[in-house]
Amino acid sequence: MKFNNKQPLYVQIYQDLLKKINENHYKIEKPIPTEKELCEVYNVSRITVQKAVQRLVDEEYIVRRSGVGSFVKKKDEPSTKKYIGVILPSFLESFGATILKCLESECEKKGYFLVIKITNEDQFLEKKYLKELIDLPVQGIIIEPAHKEFYNSVLVQAVLAKFPIVIIDRKLLGIDSLFVGSDHYRGAYSAAEMIFDMGHRHIGIITYTDISNTSLQSRLDAFNDVFSKKNASLESNSIDQIVKSSYFDLENTALIETDITNIQEFIMKNIDSLTCLISLDTHLGSLIQESIHRLGLNIPKDLSFFSFDTIKTVFLSLRYSYLQQDEEKIAVDAVNLLIKAINHEKIPKKQIMIEPHIVNYGTVTKIV
Repeated sequence: MKFNNKQPLYVQIYQDLLKKINENHYKIEKPIPTEKELCEVYNVSRITVQKAVQRLVDEEYIVRRSGVGSFVKKKDEPSTKKYIGVILPSFLESFGATILKCLESECEKKGYFLVIKITNEDQFLEKKYLKELIDLPVQGIIIEPAHKEFYNSVLVQAVLAKFPIVIIDRKLLGIDSLFVGSDHYRGAYSAAEMIFDMGHRHIGIITYTDISNTSLQSRLDAFNDVFSKKNASLESNSIDQIVKSSYFDLENTALIETDITNIQEFIMKNIDSLTCLISLDTHLGSLIQESIHRLGLNIPKDLSFFSFDTIKTVFLSLRYSYLQQDEEKIAVDAVNLLIKAINHEKIPKKQIMIEPHIVNYGTVTKIV
């Protein structure tokens, strides 16, 4: 047997033994080879063989008989459970909750059980969960990587080793991987054109000081490209990287207050020319809304406002125009793509880009 570097040796031996049991190579109520024989067959240590055999015992594929050996156990029905791992940084109402719900629904239709892990944007946990899921083993993994400057080495190794993994939302640039997510650039390009065509030339884009990912960068690139194409390049002060908090810092009042103060200062510094504020995600959007409110300004009377994603609310006064991602389609396409990879089917299109659409609540007004 040829081993790979994707999984521990005992897991691969377990899988090979299980395959032979299911294929009736090792017959029901007949013994499997002894541990010594398995050590010679696989050329591994006794400890490795013992771990593989114990897993078969734990899952009731074989039974140990003292002084006799290990025998294939008769089962009423063969084990047919199949698992898909899902690793998400969070499941916010604005983005994530709907994806998780649809992933579960689609996997159930396809006969798979979900094993769900939440990293809270912690890359250490992301590595830990990846290893655990691969060792479990799951048949494949759907993952939205954490917001970090560098990619998770365990994730990159698994992708390069061709373990079935589908990345969602945040691309691994420069790495040949399966991906399903929103076409952030095309969506933002449409939004930027709409805002430009409504007469806005002096806009302010609020973003983070430290957190960066391909989604946010694509949105920034689209706005820069639209304004450049129309010979109205964004001014040097149009993009302000001033927010230090994230949606995990909502209990950190001091940090949130600092961000609100910085946004207020940006608004007042540019109030004479500024006509529209752009938020690159819902956390930034909440901070901007609060900053405008505290300054006694009105949306859209005093300032137009546009965001990416939103928190759904019944209160009309809190709604704003935004770019909505199709979470249901992302989930369905991710599951279908992963199952093709699991089944070693031909995949003509490795990267599926889904264009978001604008939801207009009238918070971007036309400049007369």
